[in-house]
Parts: sequence; C-alpha cells; structure tokens
Amino acid sequence: MNSLNQKTAIYIFNFLLFICVSACGQSKYDYNYKTSNAEVIAINNNAVNIFFKISSGKKELKDSLPKVEKDLRQAIQLDTNYKLSYINLINCIVASKNVRPFERAPEYFGKLINVCNSWLNMHDDDMDMRLKRGVFYERAGDTTMSNKDYAILEKYLEGLNIIVEKKMNSEQISEVINYAFLFVTVRKPKKGFELIDQLNSYYPNNPSVISSYTAIHKRKREEQIYQFQY
Repeated sequence: MNSLNQKTAIYIFNFLLFICVSACGQSKYDYNYKTSNAEVIAINNNAVNIFFKISSGKKELKDSLPKVEKDLRQAIQLDTNYKLSYINLINCIVASKNVRPFERAPEYFGKLINVCNSWLNMHDDDMDMRLKRGVFYERAGDTTMSNKDYAILEKYLEGLNIIVEKKMNSEQISEVINYAFLFVTVRKPKKGFELIDQLNSYYPNNPSVISSYTAIHKRKREEQIYQFQY
C-alpha cells in the first residue's frame, strides 16, 4: 500500500470526529506522513490492513490488536515525527474498545488522550490533533480540559479568512463545511450556522452541502460530539 492510499485508508477508518476530523485548514499542519524507516512503514501498513479486515467483518482479528498496539508504540519510538503512527495507534485503541457508547471510561480515554499529548508535546500547532484531544476530554467528562483545547481552536479559527463564494470547487466547499462543523464543536455555533447557510444559498443542490446543512441545523451539538463513538 503506497503512502497516499495508506493515508486515505486511515481517514476512511477513522470515524471519530464526524465530518471535521481533519478540518482546521490542515495545509499548514500537514506533516506529510513521511518516514524513511522501512520498519515503521511496515508496522503501519500491517495495522491498516488489520483495521480494514476488522471493519469488513473479520472480528476474530481483534485478538491481534494488543500486538498491533505494541508494534505501533515501537514505531513511534523509531520515528517520533511520523504522525501516521500516532493516528494508527488511536485507531487501534478505538478498535480494541469494550465500552458502550456514551460510557465514560477513564482508562480508555486516558490512553487516547496520552497519544494526543505525545504528539502535541512536540507539535503544539497541530490543530487536527488538538481537536481530537479536545473531543476525547469532553467524552471523558473533563470539560475544563476540553474547553482549553477548544479555546485555542477558536482563536485559530478567528485568524482565518473564511470566504464563501458562488464559484467554489468541491475541495473549497468541503473545507468550509469542515469549518462550519468545527465552529459548532468549539461552542461557537452562530458562526457555523452562518457558514453553512451561506453555502446552502449558493449551492442548494450540492449533496455534501445538503447533508451538512441538515446535520448542523437538526442535531444538537452533543449528538455531533457523541454519535460516532470510539
């Protein structure tokens, strides 16, 4: 699996942060998922392969996840700046979960938060990972810590020049949709509604805009945060 397909695979499998999992204008925070370490690449390829097999119905492979987790932690030690190892480790912990939706499990969320911490300790400007951590904190019931991450995300968003125009390509539309959801996540729903309403007025027949408009207006914020359970 080449690096592009591997990156795509990760985001297909990573169903945590609803539509805005990699929002935040990530071009600045894209760490390119590059490594020259062949062992690190092999470990991550194996992890993605197992994730897909599990999601395809081969639940018996969940028994192999403890070893996958151990290998991914080793991959992080081998190359601490290869972000894909951290994302795969998050996915591995998620796939191993034995908690019910909406259940607060300190040990479970603690592991996820610790993975985010490991990355953010080196790359504190990564808004994608900060978003993940903020949601993990909130799901764990620690609103004080989640609000700290959301405040940083809010400040970041305020510094962006987000423009909705009549002639936008699909990538630009998707980016604005991501921002709209992100504003709702960081408890600034008014701006999120404004963005999605503008998109809907310009692109009323766009399937992504239609579904996102419905989701933002009809779901409570908490449903967006909790519906896709790790």
